[in-house]
Amino acid sequence: MQLSAIRTEVNRQVGLPLDPLLVTQLINASLRRIADHRDWPWLDLAESGLWPAAEVHPLVAAAKSVKSVIVSDQRLNSIAEADADSYDGTWHYDGYSVTGRQLRVVPRPAEGAAFTIRYIAYENTLTADANEPLLPNAHIDAVVALVCSMAHNRPEGNTGARDRFRDEYTDTLRGMVRAARPTRGARQARTRQDTI
Repeated sequence: MQLSAIRTEVNRQVGLPLDPLLVTQLINASLRRIADHRDWPWLDLAESGLWPAAEVHPLVAAAKSVKSVIVSDQRLNSIAEADADSYDGTWHYDGYSVTGRQLRVVPRPAEGAAFTIRYIAYENTLTADANEPLLPNAHIDAVVALVCSMAHNRPEGNTGARDRFRDEYTDTLRGMVRAARPTRGARQARTRQDTI
């Protein structure tokens, strides 16, 4: 759902006159709060491509955490930035480190090597009317309820409405957590990787 539609829904439900800039700020604060609650499935993203000629690879999106890095079909281990900096080619340990939005792999992959990076992304910051959050439309009610609760927490707000919207947000968030849990199904058989 686009920012303009979320803002319209907030204004429809809140019952207070609110400045559009304030509503946008509250929407972004609500999206960040929900995103920080846990590593949601919709924030679990992957980026694939070919390794550039550079020593480091810029991540397309700002990542809260990198879950895995695979280069040339080899899964790498996370290593400390200091270990990546001190790599001199004499130890045989493949790994990656992340500094800000820069991913560094040691030893450096050959230019054009295939890679896949799985990471937990930060939620999008919405600034233009056409911007959309990563949060699925099915969960926008949580954002609207939290924004309305925060708006009623202001001096001109109504404490009864604040509490009602906060309870609605809490209930919606609980449902989101339940929906995000892995479902129990048939167990997959594990295969042993050891040799005889």
